[in-house]
Parts: sequence; C-alpha cells; structure tokens
Amino acid sequence: NTMTSPSSSPASAASALEASTDSVGSVAAPPASSSSFSSSSSSSSGNGGALASAAAAGAAAMGGPAAAVVNNILLASGLASPTSASSQAGNNKKDNSSSVHSSFPSVILVDPEGCTHSFTLENIAKHEQNCGYAVVGCRYSAQCGRIRRMQADAHEAVCPFRPERCKHCQQDVPLQHMEEHERVLCGMFPVQCPKGCGIGSDTSSSSSSGALLIGSEGDDSGNGNVVMIRRADLDMHLKMHCPEQEVECLFVDQGCTKKLLRKDLKAHLSDEVVDHMQLMKRGYDEQLALMRTNFDSQMKTKDDRLKVIEKQVRDNETKVEWKVKNFSSLRKKSYLQSDKFTIAGFTWFIGFYTDGDNPDSRGYISIYLFLDVAHLPKGKSITLEYYLKFSNHRDPHESVKKEFKTTFPIKGGQG
Repeated sequence: NTMTSPSSSPASAASALEASTDSVGSVAAPPASSSSFSSSSSSSSGNGGALASAAAAGAAAMGGPAAAVVNNILLASGLASPTSASSQAGNNKKDNSSSVHSSFPSVILVDPEGCTHSFTLENIAKHEQNCGYAVVGCRYSAQCGRIRRMQADAHEAVCPFRPERCKHCQQDVPLQHMEEHERVLCGMFPVQCPKGCGIGSDTSSSSSSGALLIGSEGDDSGNGNVVMIRRADLDMHLKMHCPEQEVECLFVDQGCTKKLLRKDLKAHLSDEVVDHMQLMKRGYDEQLALMRTNFDSQMKTKDDRLKVIEKQVRDNETKVEWKVKNFSSLRKKSYLQSDKFTIAGFTWFIGFYTDGDNPDSRGYISIYLFLDVAHLPKGKSITLEYYLKFSNHRDPHESVKKEFKTTFPIKGGQG
C-alpha cells in the first residue's frame, strides 16, 4: 500500500481512530488544528493506541530509531503492535515530535486479531515468511477462502475438499465428491444386477454364472443374500452371463427369430432341434447356390478376359508378304533375299535357296527367317512364334505352310 502524508495532526487522526470499530477497516484523518504528540499519545485509548504506533513508525521513518512495529494496524511494512508502539512513541516524543506531523499516513487498515510481535525493518520480511498470522489459501480448494497460516493444519484436517481414499477402488477422491464418485463413477463399487437375477450368494455358484462376485448382502425384500457385482463388470455380466437378460437364439444367423431369457435358452435349443436343422440345411443350400452363381460369374469373367487377350494377340500379329516376280527366270540364282522388316524391336529378313541349301535338299526350295545380328540389341534375345508359307498361285494345292517356335539368335547361325 502507498502511504500519503496529509497536513492533518496525529491528535485529529487519533480522534478518528477512536470512533472506529475493532474490526478491520479504513480510517481517514480529517483536517484539524495541530496538537502535541505527547497529548495524543497519553490521551489515546482503544484504537487510539494504534494511532500512537503509526506515529512512532512515522517518527522512525523521518530520522528516529530504525524500528518498525508489527501490529494490528496494517502499514506499508506490515502489522504493528500497540504496546511496543506506545513505548516507542514515548521515547521519541521529545526529539522527533515535529516530524510526526508530516509522516503520518492518511489511511490505516486495522486487523484486531493480527500479529503482536515487533521487529526492526530488516527482519520483518523474514518473519512474515513464516508468521502464523499470515493469510494463506487452502491447498485443497480455492472455495475454502483465505485462512491464517497457524490455522491451516486444523482447517485441512476437516476441509470438505480434503482427499479421501475410496475404499473400493483405492483412488484419492475429494471428500465433497465421494458420494457422487461411489454412486456414479467408481468402477469397483458393488452394485446389484438391474435384472435382479440373484445368481447366488457364494463365490462358487455365482462365478459359474459369470457374476464377478465381490461380496453379498441382504436385499430389501428380505429374500436372503443378493450377489453384488463390481460396476465395471456389470456390462459383461449382462452380455454374457445374466440368466434374466433377453438374448437371441444361437441360430439367429440361420433364420431363427426367437428372443428369450438366457435361462430359457437351453430348453429352447433342445425343443427346436428339428427346426434348427432345417434352417441350417436351407441356409447351406442357399449358400451353395450363391457359391455356384459366383463361380459361374467368375468363370465368365475369365473367359471374357481370355477372349480380349486373344484378340489383342491377333491384332498385334505382324504379317510380312514377299512377292517374287519372274520366279522362273530367278531360279537360275541360288539365293534370293527379301527387304528387311522389324518385329518387336528386332530386324529380320526372309531368304530362300532356289535349289536347296545342302546336298540333301537339292531339287527343293529352302525358306528361312533370318535375324539381322548386325542390328541385334546387346544381350537381348527373343522367342518368336511364327509360320512360313510358300504360296503357289498357279496351283494352290502345291502351297506349303509350316509353323515354328524359335529363340533368336540361334547358336551357330542366323535363322
């Protein structure tokens, strides 16, 4: 707090303090005629003693002894003591009375239950770090408001927000929220089956029915013990084990539409064996028919794809026709060769020998497909399916066609 120094006298300020209550509040010093410090100090009583403390602090600030008092008057440096202030004022009234008038604060906050210890200025900060009268907050909740440091332990011992360990899940929960935690949130809290299945009161009988038993207690109707189940296990109990839960027949996928209590399921399965077998047979027949339909569809798809591939192969076939004119006159030559052509990136040509190419083929024409090795891509080879046809236009019956499958280049030769 920033203190100001009005022209009012300590005596008039003392009168204002005497009129105030004992509770913490603000007191303003109105303008008044000057009076001596000694008279204000000796005539003050009650809160007037607080004025003397403030005056003494002001005197020290203006050149008196370097002392400040911690009391129920809240000054800029802390809390001050009425008793020590009065004695301090008595010691200083002769020498520093004139300085008091210019240093007394215009507003004084009174804490009637504050600390009564006196300290020099250099020790106040150290004291206030551990002072029991210091105002602190509850470490458990801001809703508790402000309390004194000396009362903190006692408050926290009864604080409604203090953490308490849940006896079911062993988690720390604010005491204020423990009821809601147990009623809604705690997964280990014991609850009854909402279906009222009453599956037993001992571990052996209940566990066989899927109840994760953590204890049993009497119900309100006086019907004996009721199994208590952990809240976290309740969904699994209803889904898998509760005899009072409505379930579908195990043959629902085969067409049985019955819904019944789990406890009646066994009898239903026993009574409806024939119907269930018929449903299974009908389901298998439908499944088999569907498999056949899918198989036929897949085969048709494959056939269609095969036809497309065959068409692509036919469309990609390369046909080279070499028409030899004046063949009779050319027969005098031993060898004839076509122009070069390209198939799959390789260069080819056709050649034939008019009177065979060896002693065994004399009197016949020998036809060959040659790979031009001069333009052969390095390290490449190709397997070619092809046919050679020699057409005799005078007598088509004398035409010759022969199919081949050869990998080129051929070792030791070209064609």
